[in-house]
Amino acid sequence: MSMNRTQHHRILAGQRFRALEGMEWEFADFVLTYRDEHPHVALVKPLDRLTRKVISVDALFDKRLFRVVD
Repeated sequence: MSMNRTQHHRILAGQRFRALEGMEWEFADFVLTYRDEHPHVALVKPLDRLTRKVISVDALFDKRLFRVVD
């Protein structure tokens, strides 16, 4: 999968992110996208792995939306 514009973002298995409203999410997998689309990822709630969301990598690394959990 090509990461053209966002290849400088390295996402590790199990890496966690906190949404600005406070909810924590964990990286689950990359989502297949069409050639023209921005790369997307699937996130899961760490305590409820059945709750998933799909967002663009650009949104995941937008500091107005998410922060990396150290």
